[in-house]
Amino acid sequence: MAEINGADGPAVRAGDTLVAVVSVELRDGLIADLQAVVNPDKLECVRGRLARA
Repeated sequence: MAEINGADGPAVRAGDTLVAVVSVELRDGLIADLQAVVNPDKLECVRGRLARA
């Protein structure tokens, strides 16, 4: 799990490589919005946080 845009979501890996993080917004128990970050430059910050966790 990783935090992206203030929401928790899955961290997607291919082997040991982080390839995406996804945030899931729920409303009334239903998925209202999904946001995926796949830009390697933007994932660098997430990589650092996951490495320290």
